[in-house]
Amino acid sequence: MIVIKANTDFGFRLEAFLEGEPSPVGVYNVPFDKSGDITHGTIESKLPHHGIPRGLICRVAKEIQQTSEQEHREITDKVSLVTKRSYHLSHIFEELGYRKTTYSDFLVLSRTYRPSHPN
Repeated sequence: MIVIKANTDFGFRLEAFLEGEPSPVGVYNVPFDKSGDITHGTIESKLPHHGIPRGLICRVAKEIQQTSEQEHREITDKVSLVTKRSYHLSHIFEELGYRKTTYSDFLVLSRTYRPSHPN
């Protein structure tokens, strides 16, 4: 499972974790501007990709960018994207050419959620 954790404190940052791993395998700084267009070129990768396609990060970022300010507060306060976005994001994997079964439990989690990485 890949877990994408959103941090919306300053602009926003996406952190990608592999299930069971305490450290992110990818950290992406995304300029957050409602009027700006997020492209591959505007996403700054802070760690190696480890096979996570930049196109996926771009699509996740766009999805979060399109939420309202109220939804952003919910993202900060609780794990709201798990139920609100996971179905939509599963289709992103299909569009990028991945088998749905491979990433069927893809999640987007709020920055305040600190998983203990249960086995």
